[in-house]
Amino acid sequence: MKNIIILLLFSSFAFGQEISPYYPAKQDNAWRGNEPTQLTFYDAMFVAGALQNFVSDHMAMAVTGSDASTYHFQDKFSTGKLNIALKQEQIKANVPNPEIVTSIKISGDKDKVFTFFVEYWNTTINWDAKKSDIERLHQQDVIRLHFNAGKPYITITNGTYKNKADFEAFFNTLL
Repeated sequence: MKNIIILLLFSSFAFGQEISPYYPAKQDNAWRGNEPTQLTFYDAMFVAGALQNFVSDHMAMAVTGSDASTYHFQDKFSTGKLNIALKQEQIKANVPNPEIVTSIKISGDKDKVFTFFVEYWNTTINWDAKKSDIERLHQQDVIRLHFNAGKPYITITNGTYKNKADFEAFFNTLL
């Protein structure tokens, strides 16, 4: 009985950690309608959940399919039309819960991509003055809205960590 209790306690600690640049403290600012979370160099399952919740709750879209790193969404009230795709690039780091998101690309219908950019990061855009891509910073994330000749997409990369080795070196100082 004692061994079972110890095993349960250990597994709750081992599997309950979310990997982030803020480890061992958990980043407790996942989307709640007013504040987005950092998306890069963070636990892949957490990021997928945060993005899916935002797209579902705030853009009225539903998941229509997914694979290991890409999620496809469409309007809950339309039929058969892909509206937006969220693709995560991941690495396996030498840290606990090693699936880490390193970058994200959001593509799809122009209106949906613009809506995501404006609403997720609570941003305003002067559409009349825009002649080039838009860059915005949020925590460690570098977010770029690429207009791409009428086929816009968003890229999210990390401004602090350029590769797995940089992240692991810093992360291991926190353990």
